[in-house]
Amino acid sequence: MLCRLREGQRANVINASVTVLLVDDYAIHEMDDNLRRVFTSASKVQDHPVLQRDSPWESTTNEISPCVLHDGSQFRMYYRPWDQALAYAVSNDGVHWRKPELRFYNLYENLFEETTGQLDLAKAAKEEFFKDEGRIGAIVPDFKVPLPTVPIGYPGLANNIIWSKALGNHSGVHLGQGYGVNIVLDHHDPNPAQRYKALHECKTPKGYQWTNGELCMSVSEDGLHFQPAFGGRSIADPASDTWNHLTYDTSQQRYLLYTRSEFGTEEGWREIRGHRTMSSPRVGVTADWTLEAEWFLDREGFAEKDRRQIYTLTSTVYHGVHIGFVGVLQASENSPIVFYVSVPQYCWQ
Repeated sequence: MLCRLREGQRANVINASVTVLLVDDYAIHEMDDNLRRVFTSASKVQDHPVLQRDSPWESTTNEISPCVLHDGSQFRMYYRPWDQALAYAVSNDGVHWRKPELRFYNLYENLFEETTGQLDLAKAAKEEFFKDEGRIGAIVPDFKVPLPTVPIGYPGLANNIIWSKALGNHSGVHLGQGYGVNIVLDHHDPNPAQRYKALHECKTPKGYQWTNGELCMSVSEDGLHFQPAFGGRSIADPASDTWNHLTYDTSQQRYLLYTRSEFGTEEGWREIRGHRTMSSPRVGVTADWTLEAEWFLDREGFAEKDRRQIYTLTSTVYHGVHIGFVGVLQASENSPIVFYVSVPQYCWQ
């Protein structure tokens, strides 16, 4: 359990005339020895990976950091084709994906040499096509990954890029490092121009070289053309370099925002990575956010912070229960995905 229950919260939930999910012991007074709670384990689909880097503009030097939603008719995926860009794919079943030609981005203007089809390293450096490519010596001459090429005569606009540093200069949207981007479809906002909301890193405060920027929001009517909200001003302080998640709690009639939080140490020798919950009662686009809770893992003692830290948290609400999936960084082990549930929405167990 990651925070204390408030007075009377347990009784209010148990007495409520709503469906109670018995996913934990929260609403159970006692359970007979003959009863067992069994969870069905998730399994990977046979056809995986479901999305492959099969386009020459998809760099192999960074993770794709996908974000998936359903718009009522199909699945949409937003992912990173390279370090500071965003691409788009669609699917009818969530397993078989296709990459539509959006014709927003000209490959020859920004990445490739038109006469030869080869990657132009000078253009690629401006777009930060390779991870950590600010150090150009890391790419040339010792770069180990084969440089991508497009067929000579390939249409420069035939790609699925919806944002990059070059496109951001035209729209005013700057997605920072790209891997904190999370896009949600907000059915509660009456303004259709704000139906899609993108949470992303917006700027880099002094003292941070690569990531940990402040959190910004951009909005869109179609989920493809985004404009910055609040004139590009931030809605939360650092850090925003992991998945930033927005959901709407109908029972509380407020938005809940989950972002990564940083806790310093007394000696100042390193950060402690945790998470925080912020809320806003206003429907639509708002910069009015209140910190409700923040936490880090210390159930096994304060020293736990040195080997296990929260990195991401995404949540969905089902029958009044907030079901969260927490990504944990763990020293000397693979990073696990931990399952947590919460009835009072600020208190994960």
